[in-house]
Amino acid sequence: MKKYLFIFNWQTYLVVGLALLSSFITLRFQIRIYFDFIFLGLFIAFPLTFSLREAFRRRERALRYLSVFSASLQSSFCHFENAKLERFTKQEFRSILTNI
Repeated sequence: MKKYLFIFNWQTYLVVGLALLSSFITLRFQIRIYFDFIFLGLFIAFPLTFSLREAFRRRERALRYLSVFSASLQSSFCHFENAKLERFTKQEFRSILTNI
């Protein structure tokens, strides 16, 4: 439960308070604005597009590193299987690499 409660800090309360205050002021003084929603869509769509693109780049980079790590583990496994070592030593290396 603690890992979910870290989002409730003073910044969260500040944003919620400002949202409630701005809603109250808007309703109390009947403030109206005529705004074209195309601009609002652009303000939301462009940052969202860029952030998604960057997230996929990070994902691809992480997958690349993970595949290099997996290949190096498989290479180490094959090296120790073909090495001229004692059977017990080979089993130790096999168990270590399998656990990794």
